[in-house]
Amino acid sequence: MEGCDAFELAIEMRLHGALPSEQGPALEAHLATCERCQRFLRRAEETQRAMAASSSALAGAVPPERTWEQLQRLIRGERTWLWGRAAFIAAMVPVVGFLSGSFLLAAGVFGVIGGGLLTLRVLDNRRAARDAALVGSSRGDMLALYRQLLERRIARASRMRRVLPVLGITELTLTSSRVPWPKSLDKESMTWFAVGVCVLCIGRALYLSFQVLPTLRRELGASQS
Repeated sequence: MEGCDAFELAIEMRLHGALPSEQGPALEAHLATCERCQRFLRRAEETQRAMAASSSALAGAVPPERTWEQLQRLIRGERTWLWGRAAFIAAMVPVVGFLSGSFLLAAGVFGVIGGGLLTLRVLDNRRAARDAALVGSSRGDMLALYRQLLERRIARASRMRRVLPVLGITELTLTSSRVPWPKSLDKESMTWFAVGVCVLCIGRALYLSFQVLPTLRRELGASQS
């Protein structure tokens, strides 16, 4: 029994590459005749394979290249969003200018509000691209940044989901109330425009709630599994 205990220790050392070379022949000779040590060797090898598979799963079986593509796709998606919103804001200036009778007023309002929001988003996107360029080559580092970007998008979409209905209803209330309007503004046209904006805001909030946020949360959950 004592001899087998010593040989079991030698088996463990050999599996971990720590067995001195001069002890190898004695271990092989003992394994050829001892069924107990043969069973111990098989169990030890199965345990080692299971641990290796578990470590591989924790490290991520997906190659780093795929995670890098996910990062770039997320950043490119942000850039596409920015261009789309910039085009929408630019298109709204002549529409509101025509309805209100003042293109200068429309350009000023959309320039200040839309330009400020887009500037913040551009800076945020550039920071994400810079972080992606500086991130380490390991998949774990890339996944950490990918999760961080997803969490930021989820937080932003959650805020917009709450703000948009309030913004639309507030605008509709202001245009339909009996507040004094400048004569240059066509109140009836602006009221119908406010109705359209309110519907658009509520529709966008519903889209964020039932499409965008669930998708982002699924991606975040998949990146954490």
